[in-house]
Amino acid sequence: MVGYSTSFKKMASIFTGSIIVIAFSVWFGFKNSDYIEYFIDDLKNNNDIGAIALGSSSIINLPLEHFENCSNFLNRGFGGGTLDKIFTYLNLQSLSRSVKLVIVYAGENDIVYGEDVDQVISQFDQLAERLSSEFDQAHIVIIKVKLAPSRSEYHLQFKALNTELEALAKHPRVIVVGSKLSKKVIPKYYLNDGVHLNSNGYRVFLDKVPKEC
Repeated sequence: MVGYSTSFKKMASIFTGSIIVIAFSVWFGFKNSDYIEYFIDDLKNNNDIGAIALGSSSIINLPLEHFENCSNFLNRGFGGGTLDKIFTYLNLQSLSRSVKLVIVYAGENDIVYGEDVDQVISQFDQLAERLSSEFDQAHIVIIKVKLAPSRSEYHLQFKALNTELEALAKHPRVIVVGSKLSKKVIPKYYLNDGVHLNSNGYRVFLDKVPKEC
């Protein structure tokens, strides 16, 4: 009976949570169903999460084999993802504080969509502070912006942003990492669109990102 009761409570929690997030979606006009999908999945996996990755489509396509030593890796990437989308997700999530690793890749789309470097850094600073507080057992890894070949008009801003990102290491347990993709334009590591990485590109992109939780 105890097992049945526990299972029933968990299902009731998932159902209730689903209703809440759907209501939020309608109220705020969320068109991205990822919020709903992620919220429900978070409720189901809440007590056994090793790592979570937050960010844009560069996060969506992360190769999971890089994190094979990290149990229950949650991918919370958004197509066209920005820092605002990460904050919206964090406002809805109900994850355990016992998460051991948080990976963030953002800022690239923010610049492309018209934010200036100071605005993006201000948001990153708020994000680092929030993640340090909410996941107080986690290492928080922020990946510097890659110099995508098709976004050459933004490269000066990307480089300036990458320089400013280093200051985020002042926050508890925050690590800022880069790769040669954040320093040079190397087309062979990208898909034909010149924005998204191919499999070899991900090996370089993740070179300094921890493989274990």
